[in-house]
Amino acid sequence: MATLITVPTISVRFTVNGAPVTLAVNPGRALLDVLRRELGLTGAKNGCDVGICGTCSVLVNGSLKKSCIVTIDKIQDANIMTVEGLGAPDRLAPIQDAFINNTASQCGMCTPGFIMACQAYLQQKPQPTDRRHIRNFLRKNFCRCTGYEQIVDAVQEAAGVATAADFLRRTHIIGRAGLEVRPVIGHSVPQYGVVAKVCGRLQYGDDVPEAAGTWHVVAVRSPHSHARLVRVDAARALHSPGVARVLTAKDIPGGDNYVGMLVRDQRVIVPEGETIKAVGDVVALVVAGTREHARQAAELVDVLYEALPGVYEAEAALQSDAPIVHPEIKDSMDPTRPNLIHHQHIHKGDDIQCEADIDALFSRAAADGLTVVEGDYFAPFQDHAPLETEVAYAHWDEAMQKVAVYAPVQHVFFARRNIRDALGLSSRNVRVIGSPVGGAYGKREDPYALTYVALASLIMKAPTKMLWTREETLQYTQKRHSYRSYYQAAVAADGRIAAFKARVYLDGGAYRSWTKEVSTKSAVMATGPYEIPHVWIDSFGVYTNNPLCGAARGFGSTGTLFNTEVFWDKVARALGMDPYEFRHKNSFRKGSTTATRHYLYKGVRAVECMEAAAKVHAWSKPLAQRREGDWLYGRGMSSIWYGNGFGRGIRDEAWPIIEIRKDGRVVIHASTVDYGQGSNTVFAQVTADVMGIRMEDIVLHTADSDTTPNCNSTVASRVTVVVGKAVEMTARALRDDLFAAASPILRAQPEELESLGGRIWVRGNPDRIILFQEVTSTLTEPLMRQVPKLNQMFTTPLDPVTGEGRAYWPYVFATHMCTVGVNVRTGQVKLVDYTAAHDIGKAINPQACRGQIIGGAAMGVGYALTEELRLEKGKVISDNFDTYALPRASDLCDMNVIMVEDPELDGELDFGPNGAKGIGEPPTIAPAPAILNAVNDALREVGGYITEIPLTPQRVKAALLRQGR
Repeated sequence: MATLITVPTISVRFTVNGAPVTLAVNPGRALLDVLRRELGLTGAKNGCDVGICGTCSVLVNGSLKKSCIVTIDKIQDANIMTVEGLGAPDRLAPIQDAFINNTASQCGMCTPGFIMACQAYLQQKPQPTDRRHIRNFLRKNFCRCTGYEQIVDAVQEAAGVATAADFLRRTHIIGRAGLEVRPVIGHSVPQYGVVAKVCGRLQYGDDVPEAAGTWHVVAVRSPHSHARLVRVDAARALHSPGVARVLTAKDIPGGDNYVGMLVRDQRVIVPEGETIKAVGDVVALVVAGTREHARQAAELVDVLYEALPGVYEAEAALQSDAPIVHPEIKDSMDPTRPNLIHHQHIHKGDDIQCEADIDALFSRAAADGLTVVEGDYFAPFQDHAPLETEVAYAHWDEAMQKVAVYAPVQHVFFARRNIRDALGLSSRNVRVIGSPVGGAYGKREDPYALTYVALASLIMKAPTKMLWTREETLQYTQKRHSYRSYYQAAVAADGRIAAFKARVYLDGGAYRSWTKEVSTKSAVMATGPYEIPHVWIDSFGVYTNNPLCGAARGFGSTGTLFNTEVFWDKVARALGMDPYEFRHKNSFRKGSTTATRHYLYKGVRAVECMEAAAKVHAWSKPLAQRREGDWLYGRGMSSIWYGNGFGRGIRDEAWPIIEIRKDGRVVIHASTVDYGQGSNTVFAQVTADVMGIRMEDIVLHTADSDTTPNCNSTVASRVTVVVGKAVEMTARALRDDLFAAASPILRAQPEELESLGGRIWVRGNPDRIILFQEVTSTLTEPLMRQVPKLNQMFTTPLDPVTGEGRAYWPYVFATHMCTVGVNVRTGQVKLVDYTAAHDIGKAINPQACRGQIIGGAAMGVGYALTEELRLEKGKVISDNFDTYALPRASDLCDMNVIMVEDPELDGELDFGPNGAKGIGEPPTIAPAPAILNAVNDALREVGGYITEIPLTPQRVKAALLRQGR
């Protein structure tokens, strides 16, 4: 048996948040590790372990430090302050209070580190007026949610330079005339539960104290992207210190050993003799007493592979001689197009029945003097890059014969189903509880660590935990699909689009996940928000040996519309036409029909978004300068659309329960997950508005497969529209019950009663009034209501031949405009000015809507400028934040945010409460094409043209060199 090596310790004295500490520890341990494990101060997070992301930031002797790279031997006699020592819920520091007021915390994972960075800055600059200077100081801390602007706002508010109201006034809300002014709806209120985030007290998955006897799980993974697993030999690992078990596929107790979304095609553990399909496929699990021992033992598991040729491009994977990624389903696939997951076809036009018809139309168009333009474009993979790495904690209840799993997920019932079926359990034997989520954006839909800890806990009959490193999270979790698109358009001299043809290839990676659904939505969205009489679209989702791809913010639209909107700019330029004029002329309007022949009869605000953006961005005025020294300047735009909800006739429902308890508390039960987008706040606002109660009397109970009703996934920008509407409907029914209970007390009929601010009175007689709690105290049992909302009725399946159908509903529209500078010497691209106009139906919480728009746009800016996911034969090479570059605060500029409201939608059943639409995903779709169009506008002077992203200095410089610059 291997022997445990004893590491010498040293005695270290220091002060943490004013309290003296003396510890005997390994001198090489990171300060972060000591703070979290020894002292229980979990406010500081480990987002990267290499000192890049800043989630672990603390003050050491007043200076800002990354505690993940400060070793404990360097802090002898030091004075350390963490976020827990800065302020508490009952005595918030000014910067914490400012974070709340400005919605500067969304998922909250980065918040403690950012607050400490802001505190350090304010110590140096007590009266900061230069926002660019603030951004430059904060550039060493990452935030994936907010887009940084609200954090800069918070710094200035904490300093007394400005207020949240001042910043919100920079946001333009148009179309509000005619909308009823409400006490709660349409007003900015703090995010539900935000105080715990700014104080560092919210416990994410890795923050939960480990129960005694917790076993740690580490995966043994394939280094090959395509291979046959010959043999797994765990003998050496089993003799490693602290190891209890090494689990292989043989240890799975009776399930089918598969996980996945609608189609479960990914092995939990690959059995000997079967095929490895992607780098990172799990071949064994090591269970040990500590994570360190489990990792050491994982290196000792001997695995023999037989390497196989792989395929790494979607188009190549469809060739008849391509390696087959899933040979087990080869017989059910199209032999002429192996590896095809899904082909979605759409065509429109009474005289278009086959591809020959559309090709003939293009031939005639050229002969008739129309302009025919062709182009091909590439949108790369993107990682969601949430700052929380994958983590899951499981507990086995012997008496209940149940495994409970606690993990960051977007749908507790999907997760439960995967665990149940993979391990051969029943639903009553599995409970999934959603932990606070440190960022999601679609990544938390696919199952990762959950099934592994459930298996280990089931076998060990004990608690188990699995925590991934940043490298594991970037290498082995799902990505945004890459897109290769080929386009053809015929356009009349006046700019009207006569015909459009698109062929789109999506690389789905090694497993299906949501590729079928993504490729379908890609086809529906491929035209952009423009009415075109003749359309032919083919979208192909394809298996390769790359990392699996699935849901990502902007599901099915971000990659497609990047390619499309860059193409439409090329078409406009070919006509000698202003890109804005071209888009405005062809834009959807009320009464337009989409490529799927969906008649748009209301809620169409595409033109309004264009016009509002053009006005604020001063599009009609020429740029003040086109060149200054090494800098070229250009301007670009994009207009996008997005369908809320599951769409295509898929059952999209919500069943929230609301109850009024005797003590006056109103409890909302729903399985949805608020991972920073603010859905819990929306539920509370809607309920308070309908029932006339105070928001502080509302309690949210969410994301527990045992105790909350299934309201479906927190995806597709559907939660406000579908679940929020169900909450509104349920609250109305419950209000009627409440008025019935108050009626005999006030000696009036229920229909004569009104409520507001926790009081109920008789209409027209304000002296006959009673407190909400006075009514609830008379209840003999809680009042409870459940009124389901079914959104399925507003969409239909697409015709299998033509693609015709009501694809999604409602649709959301947006226009982004930006001005950029391009340095011809270095290739650097900088944002100079940015405008984002969004159709939102109704801004239930304007500050939160602004935060979603800015934050979503920042993710799109990263997609455009910095985020290069480099692969070598299916292996991710850019596997930490020092090589996968997220956008920093200094990479962005302040944004002009415009919200376009629509008073016609208030009260409509097919929209959200008060006519709201989903806003979480559309902001991510528009930035990349707008930025590339602006860069190409800047490069026109030198003849440069770029067709793919990210616009790294190297790629821009290469384009300039091709032109001899």
